[in-house]
Amino acid sequence: FKAGIDGKVFALEADPRYAALQSRTFDGLGNQYVKPEVLCAAVADKLGILEFAVAKRGHTRSHLAGIERSSQIETEAYRQVMTITLDFLLSYWKKPDFIKIDVEGAEHLAMYGAKKILNEIRPIIYVEVSQSNETQMDRIFGEADYDIFTLENDGSISPSQKSGMCTIAIPKEYRSDTAVS
Repeated sequence: FKAGIDGKVFALEADPRYAALQSRTFDGLGNQYVKPEVLCAAVADKLGILEFAVAKRGHTRSHLAGIERSSQIETEAYRQVMTITLDFLLSYWKKPDFIKIDVEGAEHLAMYGAKKILNEIRPIIYVEVSQSNETQMDRIFGEADYDIFTLENDGSISPSQKSGMCTIAIPKEYRSDTAVS
């Protein structure tokens, strides 16, 4: 992770097993990389405790229970997880310039808990938006005065009318041709 001389990288992971694995992996990175700090928690729209569904196959399919896609995924176990908001993290972590969100269908909850980040901090956001949340995410980004782009396979971005699986949201005051390279 290249974050600059004063940069920091933070990671949230709801599954304790994968949070520990990420920490071990990051500890093995060479000194030329910023080592991310891992917090075992789920991001949502409020502080609390929710059920986390652990997928039977593939941890990338694990998700907060009760979201629309949860009925489509075979689950091996449910665990309680602490939920936090992105705005809550502002009290503890450095203000972000860039946020990556991959929360398996709960991206709208993450954004509902990020009003200060969206309206005051104004980072660039990369988010994988599930089809069921496209309309909500378009509204959230529109109300926060963000432009929506699609990250293409070659690393370039192109303007988009709606959110999707590879969405880059850039505050309108940024020049889109220099904001992401």
